[in-house]
Amino acid sequence: MKKILIIFILLVTNSYAEIVPCIFDNCDKKFPETFTRFHESIPKNNKPMILWLQGGSGQSLSTQPIDKLEKKYDIITFFNPYDIDKGVKDGYPPQAYKPDQADRIKSVVVYYKNKYNKNIWLGGISNGAPRIASFLGGSPENQKLISGAIFTGSHTGRTGTKIRLSKIKDLNLPIAVIHHTRDQCPDSAFKPSQTFFKLISKKNAGFSAYYALESGDLKSTTSCKPQKGKFMNHTFDKSREEIAEVISNFIDQNTK
Repeated sequence: MKKILIIFILLVTNSYAEIVPCIFDNCDKKFPETFTRFHESIPKNNKPMILWLQGGSGQSLSTQPIDKLEKKYDIITFFNPYDIDKGVKDGYPPQAYKPDQADRIKSVVVYYKNKYNKNIWLGGISNGAPRIASFLGGSPENQKLISGAIFTGSHTGRTGTKIRLSKIKDLNLPIAVIHHTRDQCPDSAFKPSQTFFKLISKKNAGFSAYYALESGDLKSTTSCKPQKGKFMNHTFDKSREEIAEVISNFIDQNTK
C-alpha cells in the first residue's frame, strides 16, 4: 500500500521515480538498487542538478527544506535502504560511513550525470551532512564528479567535530555551510556548526562560505526530532524562502 501511495504522489507532481543500480565495489549486495525521485525543473533549463540527501534515517524522498527550488533546478532524492540514524551517538552516525554509502551516492551521481549531461551539486540536511562527508572521503576521485557541496543543519555533535573529515583528501570545491541561528538541537546546534565550518574550510582549497540564517518567528528549538504540529529551526520550517535564495545564489555564483 505504501509503495502504491508513493507512486501516486509521483504521478501527480513534476517528478518521477527511477531505480538506479548500485554499481561500485563497495555497494552492499543486499541492496543492489536505489529508489530515486527526480524533480524536473519547469521549464527545463541548463542549470546544474542538485542531489539532495535527507537527514534522519535517510529514508525519505522529500526535498525539504529546499522544496522552493524544485521548479528552478532538477532535484534528485533517494530512499536509503538502511536507517542512517541507527546507532547515532553524540552526533556521530556510523551508518553514514559504511563503505556502501559513498558508493551508493556515487552510483546515483554517475547515473544522472550520464543521463542528462549536466553538472551535479551535492547537498544535505542534518544526517545528510555526514553522508556528504562520507562521499567526499570515499575516494579522491569522488569530488571530481560534483560541482560543489552544501551542508545544512549539519549533524556535527556537541563539539562540532563529529563529521568525519580525516579521510577527505585534496578537497577543492565550492563549499557552503548553512545553519539557523536558533537551531539548538543538541547534536546540530548553531555554535558547533561554526566549529565544523572552520575545520572544513581549513581543509578546503576551494571557496568556502558560511551562512547564518535568521528568518522566521520560531523560538530556539532543542529537539532534532519532528514533533507533531510543531515547526523547527533545525529543518528551516519558517526559513524556506531564505535558504532557497542562499543556495540558488551560491550555486549560480560558483557555476562556471
